[in-house]
Amino acid sequence: MSILQRHRKNRTLVWVTGALCTVFIIVLIVTIVLGIQSHNDRVLGVQIAETESGLRTLGAQIAAIRPPVRNDERIHCRVCAR
Repeated sequence: MSILQRHRKNRTLVWVTGALCTVFIIVLIVTIVLGIQSHNDRVLGVQIAETESGLRTLGAQIAAIRPPVRNDERIHCRVCAR
């Protein structure tokens, strides 16, 4: 085997190794990003459930509030409009 053939073989090996390393790094990055996204989705799901529960409680409290009893109907309408 001549020196030129060995040089070409080594150069090809370097390119193949570089390409495989690049593919490995890309796959690793995609895996990490998908793992982080999955974790964030779970955290947001829990936060949404907690917020929904809090809003339901607040809605029940608001529904329980009744305007004060007034003799004058106009005052009653103004209180309700606020």
